[in-house]
Amino acid sequence: MAKALQGWWLGYSGDVIVSAASPGQLAQGGFECEEGEMDYFTGTLCMLMDNYSTMPGKFTVTWQKFLSDLSYWTNYHVRIEQNEEQTPYFKTNLNKLN
Repeated sequence: MAKALQGWWLGYSGDVIVSAASPGQLAQGGFECEEGEMDYFTGTLCMLMDNYSTMPGKFTVTWQKFLSDLSYWTNYHVRIEQNEEQTPYFKTNLNKLN
């Protein structure tokens, strides 16, 4: 797991700001997973980290990919299971290290 995510966490400098929902939206709870029930944002974040850590081959995680997937899948699960909208908001100021 550490090997698959190492370049992602150690390969950048800068800032990442993430909110569980965009302005005017509420963060929804009720996400069911093997760890128990949690909010959809945290559940999706954990699910993505787990999935990315086990990707085969030369799969490379970037912050843009992770944050885009986090926003998409959080909203997807909330829309399907809660009939609500919840789109995580993110802003980055990152520089890739050599």
